Amino acid sequence: LEYDDVMNQQRSVIYNERNEVLDNGNMKDKIHSMVIGTLGDNVDAYLEGDDISTWDLDGLRSKYYGLLCSNTDFGDLTGSADEAREQVKKELYNRAEMILSKKEELFGDDMREIERVVLLQNVDKHWIDHLEDMDSLMESVGLQSMAGRSPISEYRINGADLFEQMITNIRDDTARMILSVVPRGNREVRRVQVAKEVSTGGGKEETVRKPVVNKSPKVGRNDPCPCGSGKKYKNCCGAVNNNQ
Repeated sequence: LEYDDVMNQQRSVIYNERNEVLDNGNMKDKIHSMVIGTLGDNVDAYLEGDDISTWDLDGLRSKYYGLLCSNTDFGDLTGSADEAREQVKKELYNRAEMILSKKEELFGDDMREIERVVLLQNVDKHWIDHLEDMDSLMESVGLQSMAGRSPISEYRINGADLFEQMITNIRDDTARMILSVVPRGNREVRRVQVAKEVSTGGGKEETVRKPVVNKSPKVGRNDPCPCGSGKKYKNCCGAVNNNQ
């Protein structure tokens, strides 16, 4: 029950987040805050300390290369470490603002639904990954009792760290996807449910992973079967069709 209580608390937080995405028609401010927040946190992580010569500028440029940075950016930093760090943040913020503004012009009213689709899919994807991490954690904390530590205490502490990392990953991936999203023909913007909400009682979380089905009108005999089985077409639906 104590282990379930930890998961119930985390589940409550994530489902409140999902419900906000589903019920709120305009996530613009939230998405904007996520973009700015993740940029600031990453700048602080890569440009840590008071000695500019030790900063990982290459790592920061690599992280946002082709999206917000080129491989020669931030080579003329001046002033103190704090001033230089703020200079980098301001430059990235301005570039992100310009991109978001162009997305608004490009997608128009569809931008609001795109934001909801991207955020919801990232929440669901990372929640599924988190559930697997928490299962692995539960199996490992049993060894902590052999070292004189409380397994449930270790589960709470490490589970909280995993949860914080999940939130960071959701924010980071959502920001990157929003900044890089481009139109693809006349494809309809729609939400795809990756995780199915269940009650907050005990037991394992029920999740649903929907197979990606290739709806191409013609499938080669050696191509992957469009039913999503992972087999070749000739050994799956192709074999059935040929026997009919």
